[in-house]
Amino acid sequence: MQAIKGRMLERKPTIDALKNQGIIGEGIDGYLHFRQQSGGAAGVVSAENQDRRTVNGIIARNEGTTVEQVSRKAAQKIIANARPGHWVQKADGSWYQK
Repeated sequence: MQAIKGRMLERKPTIDALKNQGIIGEGIDGYLHFRQQSGGAAGVVSAENQDRRTVNGIIARNEGTTVEQVSRKAAQKIIANARPGHWVQKADGSWYQK
């Protein structure tokens, strides 16, 4: 788990920059989604989402629930704490800028 946290911390400045540019946003499913095309960012976003899935899977096993439930709960926290100007997804799938 420490290795995953380390990778996520290393990616954070890049992820924040992509959010600041409006290229990616936080989905209601707990994962990052592209809002604009950006070929160079695909690897970073994919790696972040994979690590989130792994962490959510560990939490789900420990709590006796599903990855989807853990991911949606995490999304609520992430979206609530999103910075002004970042794009986030509503429950109906539409996007808005905080």
